[in-house]
This record gives sequence, structure tokens and C-alpha cells, in this order.
Amino acid sequence: MTQLTIIPATQTDIPAAVAACVDAFHADPLMTWFFGDHASGRDEGVKRFFTLLMAARIALGAPVLVAKQEGSVIGLAMGYRTDRPAWPKEIDAAWAEFEAGAPQIVPRFGQYEAVSDARPPVGPHWYLGVIGVRNDRRGTGVGKALLKAFCALSDADPQSTGVYLETANPASLRFYERNGFVIREHDVMEGVGLWCVFRPSPV
Repeated sequence: MTQLTIIPATQTDIPAAVAACVDAFHADPLMTWFFGDHASGRDEGVKRFFTLLMAARIALGAPVLVAKQEGSVIGLAMGYRTDRPAWPKEIDAAWAEFEAGAPQIVPRFGQYEAVSDARPPVGPHWYLGVIGVRNDRRGTGVGKALLKAFCALSDADPQSTGVYLETANPASLRFYERNGFVIREHDVMEGVGLWCVFRPSPV
């Protein structure tokens, strides 16, 4: 099989990386809760959401990694360093339009942020907001490679105490635990579970 590469994403990677995430999160409980009743359909809402997130993080110079094989993007990992800069102004109008077209997501995002903001680790850390692999490449080591690459960036940051993330998919917990993460908290939002997990930096 062609060698897998993990590299920083560029603007030209956005469509393929977003398509991989839409596929990866097709049955994700959190995405269904956010966008299950989106006017344009669940997957269209998820697509727009990830497009805006990825564009914003690339514009901010935040860590955005893509997994490529045979020239195709098959996975994505993105988040923030220890400092989380303000949302880029050029994305504000597009985000406002997105929320206006799906008003039900505003209170749901609010509930999610209230839970996640109350559970962060003590001390500066890297936040892995999204990690997804195309379904036809799952179980082939792509997710592990993306996670390892993101964690390596955190480990190289002397200010970082580790990597933090949330997941609404209980099936993913074993994957994270096998890769050094520990469960810190568990909450439920309108029937959707949210697990907060953390991988401390090596001593």
C-alpha cells in the first residue's frame, strides 16, 4: 500500500478533508444532535461546520494536519495550541450566516461549550477539536498516526501539559485509552453523552 503521510493542511486540502470528516462522523451522536434537523440535511450542516472550522484554523495558523495516501486526503486532525486566538474576522460573516440558517444549533452549541469549558485540564494544554478518518480507511492505522502526530506537536511545546479532547462516541474511548488518554469527566446533554479525555505530556 502507498505510504501514509501526515502533513500540515493547506487551503486546497479543505474540500477533501471535509468530505473525509463528513464520512467519518456520519453516525456520530454529537453531530446528529447538532445538525439532525438542519434545513439542508444533516450531512450538509456537518459539511458547512467543518469547512468553516478548518478555514478558520488554517487562517489562524493553528495545528491542522491531514493524512494523505495515494495523493488523496483520507483523514484530518485539527485543534489549538496552548493559546487559543480570537476567531478570524474574515470568517465572522460566514459563521453568522451559518447560524442564521440553523437557529437550533445556537443553544446546542451553548450547552456543549458550557460542558467542555467546565472540564479543561489544569494548566496550558493543546486541544484536539476534530480527528476523523474516512470510513473505508478505518482500522488501518490512519487515526493512530494522526493522533500520534498531533500529540508529538504538543509534546514538543514546553508550555503544554498534554492533549485534551471530548468525544460523544463511546466506541472511541478504547482507542484513546490505548493511546495514553485517561477519562476525566462524563456529562450528558439532552441524552447525548460527552466524555472528556486527557493525555498528559511525557515527563
